[in-house]
Amino acid sequence: MGFYAMKRSAHGGRHLLAAVASAALAVSGLSAVAATAQETDTDQPSSEPAQIQEAVLTELTKSGEATFWVHFDARPDMSQFAHIADWDARGIAVYDALTSTADAAQADVRSELDGHGLSYETYWATNAILVEDADADVVQDIARAPGVEGIYGTFAYEAPETKPAESEHALNAVEWGVRDINADDAWSQGVTGEGIVVANLDSGVQWDHPALVNSYRGSSGGTVTHDYNWFDGTPDKEPAPWDWDGHGTHTMGTMVGNDGGSNQIGVAPGAQWMAASTDLTDASMFAAGEWFLAPTKVDGTDPDPTMRPHVINNSWGSELPSNDPFMEDIIESWHAAGTFSVFSNGNEGPGCATSGSPGSRILTYSVGSYDSFHSISGFSSRGPGQDGEVKPNISAPGSAVRSSFPGGQYGTISGTSMAAPHVSGAIALLWSENSTAAGDVAATRALLDGSAIDSEDLQCGGTAEKNNVFGEGRLDAYQLIFGDEPPVPGPAITVDPSSIENSQEADTTTEHTLTVGNTGTEDLEFTITEVEGSGAPVVALPQGADRSHASAETDGGPSAPAVVEAAEQLQAVASLTEGFDDVNTLPADGWAIKNNSEPVGATTWFQGNAAEVFPSHEGAPEAYVGANYNNAGASPGNISNWLMTPELDLVNGSEFSFWTRTVANPADFVDRMEVRLSTSGASTNVGTGYDGVGDFDTVLASVNPDLTATGYPGEWTEYTVSIEGLDEATTGRIGFHYWVPAGGPLGNNSNFIGVDTVSYEAVDAPPPVPACEVVDAAWLSVDPVAGTVAPGGSQEVTVGLDSAGLAEGEYTAALCVESNDPVNPVVNVPVTLTVTDDAPVEPALVQRISGENRYATAAEIAAEFPEGVDTVYIANGTEAADGADALAAGAAGAKGALEFIPDVTPEGDPAPILLVKNNQIPQATAGALAALDPAEIIIIGGTGSVSTGVEETLGESADVRRIAGADRYETAALIAAEYGSVETVYVATGQGDMDSGLALADALTAASLAGSEGSPVVLTRSGSLPAATAEVITELGVANIVVIGGTGAVSDDVLAQLNELAPTERVAGANRYETAVALTAGYGADADMLYIASGTNFPDALSGSSLTGSQSAPLLLTRQDHLPAAISEEILRLSPQGITIFGGTVAVNTDVEADLQALLDTTSTD
Repeated sequence: MGFYAMKRSAHGGRHLLAAVASAALAVSGLSAVAATAQETDTDQPSSEPAQIQEAVLTELTKSGEATFWVHFDARPDMSQFAHIADWDARGIAVYDALTSTADAAQADVRSELDGHGLSYETYWATNAILVEDADADVVQDIARAPGVEGIYGTFAYEAPETKPAESEHALNAVEWGVRDINADDAWSQGVTGEGIVVANLDSGVQWDHPALVNSYRGSSGGTVTHDYNWFDGTPDKEPAPWDWDGHGTHTMGTMVGNDGGSNQIGVAPGAQWMAASTDLTDASMFAAGEWFLAPTKVDGTDPDPTMRPHVINNSWGSELPSNDPFMEDIIESWHAAGTFSVFSNGNEGPGCATSGSPGSRILTYSVGSYDSFHSISGFSSRGPGQDGEVKPNISAPGSAVRSSFPGGQYGTISGTSMAAPHVSGAIALLWSENSTAAGDVAATRALLDGSAIDSEDLQCGGTAEKNNVFGEGRLDAYQLIFGDEPPVPGPAITVDPSSIENSQEADTTTEHTLTVGNTGTEDLEFTITEVEGSGAPVVALPQGADRSHASAETDGGPSAPAVVEAAEQLQAVASLTEGFDDVNTLPADGWAIKNNSEPVGATTWFQGNAAEVFPSHEGAPEAYVGANYNNAGASPGNISNWLMTPELDLVNGSEFSFWTRTVANPADFVDRMEVRLSTSGASTNVGTGYDGVGDFDTVLASVNPDLTATGYPGEWTEYTVSIEGLDEATTGRIGFHYWVPAGGPLGNNSNFIGVDTVSYEAVDAPPPVPACEVVDAAWLSVDPVAGTVAPGGSQEVTVGLDSAGLAEGEYTAALCVESNDPVNPVVNVPVTLTVTDDAPVEPALVQRISGENRYATAAEIAAEFPEGVDTVYIANGTEAADGADALAAGAAGAKGALEFIPDVTPEGDPAPILLVKNNQIPQATAGALAALDPAEIIIIGGTGSVSTGVEETLGESADVRRIAGADRYETAALIAAEYGSVETVYVATGQGDMDSGLALADALTAASLAGSEGSPVVLTRSGSLPAATAEVITELGVANIVVIGGTGAVSDDVLAQLNELAPTERVAGANRYETAVALTAGYGADADMLYIASGTNFPDALSGSSLTGSQSAPLLLTRQDHLPAAISEEILRLSPQGITIFGGTVAVNTDVEADLQALLDTTSTD
């Protein structure tokens, strides 16, 4: 376990205790069980002793005593706190649950330890006790104690060795990583992280560093206090923040650093910071993690959960690939408290499945590293992680990151440790601006995922949008904050495209992709139904209706004391206000009255009586509605009198309020009123008999339900109820039910109540969900027809259009996409099929020839050669070989087999180049050889490049010949010698490698041109002409020599030496890209095909040079992430009808592909 920094200045950091290689795995027993979210009954005796880790038993045998962890299985349900909106209350609730659970679970064991006089430390966040120097009897007793899950050994870790790193960038006020994620653009909008507190669990922080002192929470307000802001988990227990390594000061600087001048190193300079230091022992890590949940004073007293940080950066993890659940219970507790934790993904790249724990875990949000060219850092660990989870989750700047160092200095480090704080700072910016997202870990993860810049790299699996190299893509802080609204609670559907249109001939089938996405926070479930048009209506979403108010002033009155029916309403109302100025007008306004009292009395609901009883709540003194004991015709009787509102729009969350009172409290005669709900539209069915309720079967409120003398208010009192629990929006009425059966408690019925100021307001209701009309369109198919999409994810659906048997014309239909999105439950995608007589013109598309690695790409290129390949060239494709052998073979491969190969025509056929490792034939290469079945194989290079074992294996299926010199120059010369005699020879530098490229790019493009002319390429040193090169040029009897590249590649001295052998000219541009343009100057316009290769990532292009030469097709170079201007101009001049890229998106990314497509759209005429 260590910090994830690759290179940093040496500052005398101390070394920690070394650990065995399996340390992280050993600790897993302590944390794995802690990840369960269930309460455990510790009062029940264990059926058998808890497990004791072998390391503890070994220590007991060796020393007679052992120091160990006792872990308990009790754990509160951590999902119960997410609904708590108040930040302070949420933190307190989590703290109380964890501490009370641990206190109860640990009580018996603590008591036993006290009895033995042993020293121990308790930990409530992970529910464990660290016991010191206990003997075997104690260990066995504890193992049998109730609630003990297991006993585990302790471990300590060693920080990784570090080295200085050179910055790749000139100093700039705003550091490159901060600019790259567009954090400075967020600053321009006034978003700097104010109000947010970030933290790191690291090696400590120099608190008074010029770039950090002003943002330290402990120094705000003009005074300095380290209470609640600093925890020292090292043995030193320093009272003020310090840094024993430099790593923590650096990561904190990337989060918040700013000296107010030329060192704007932090993403969120307006945020405040706190910190915890660790010496990387398990006890230190657990204590620090616990402290973040409830920070304390420096002396460890007075824990206060309200002082916890919003974001915790964790630039540490296992140094070996691992999915071990270390500290997972503590991390889960952070999230439960609303604190977002960010983790580095590890520095074990470039292999797949190299993520370190905890970053590899599903629970954590981990960060990979890329450089300033947006290429993934070679050291950045790749996924997949736990259970195939895509890892990292996102990537951020991590190569050559400049930030603060102890001593008030600044320095540069590389590592995923440097990438993670960019994300932590971006979250601080987001939460500062978006209070809705603050504390919502799931929603913030979805926002990070959705705003990331897609970065395709499929070498470890995944998709262009989400893969195990970049994760969701590159961090974009501005898009994170301003790009989209916060994720919609629940599922939220997106469908792309919004319509599908296609023209095709009769009796043909085409396929199209419909993508169903989910921008919400819960799983989206969808189904797709075909709905035929042209006679069958397409289901459309209903349009919202204009809402009217219920208040009206018209005359009318009850027709009888018992039943007053409401006038017919044209539609339900969404808003109701009633002050009862004239009760006689209620029926005309939609109100209804029904007196079901037994026997029915002389009165029903009536106008208020201010003179004799009490005045109204508001308005005119008698402006309220009343009911009294005379509702029943006898005493004692059964009073059951109903006053029903107009028909209302009923929507969950809507509120209904009213005021009511009786004559006095306490009352001599008691009253009771129920408020009941009917969801049956305009129905006024209240059943029969005094105890019937009919359709009004839901009680919303009851005033004085127990019929007590003090239960009904004697003054006007407001009651408010909420409509909840509806399956969907509907209509219905609310009824006031004056209900005092059997004469009430005293047997003489009731007294008098009034109701006033009734109000109802429906919240905006979602439209009713229309059912998809299932009418099969025979020419339209969908696969799959249903699916589930996780938050932030998407699923592709294949839509088939089959014009078999269809007459010429236009056919319309729709795809009806139904889902559990509560806001947008039905989405219709119109589909139009046009059947024509003529085949549509197919647009020219940029093609890509690539495999999952350089060997597979070479095989794919070989498959593009015409049938009947006689010869194959074999070269070493590893980085150590630098590609020089394959490069020299490119021109020869374009010509085909050379004359010394038996049984081959003198002119030969084009020959592909395949790549091998020194002592291994990759599977892709073996497959390509089997498919090509060549008669001859030419190995380029000596046994140091391609071993005799590989040669023997190749010889089992073909005649094998090796061309090898003492070095790359002599090998190229030997290949050129086989041409016999030529008019022209091309000379390029052989100095360079696959990392720097240097002038190897010149030789690469020269191989393509030379191959098309049947000319060889030989190599030279930059400052001197190798003897082998001079000799072969002389032997070939060339008439002219073409030097490729500028004087930095081939010096004027070498040019002069060549000129003595034959007339020599130089073809060069200002850089490798312009040199490639100069080499294609002889190609005319309207080429059938143009090839594009990376100017920095050569293996794919090396294999492609023989193909381009054999087709006499131009080859140009590009940068990985953008197309140089000179290349764009040359493409327009060449006006190709097709463009093919060599290699995957690691070599040439999708942005370049899009630019090439735009150019091809301009140049192609087919």
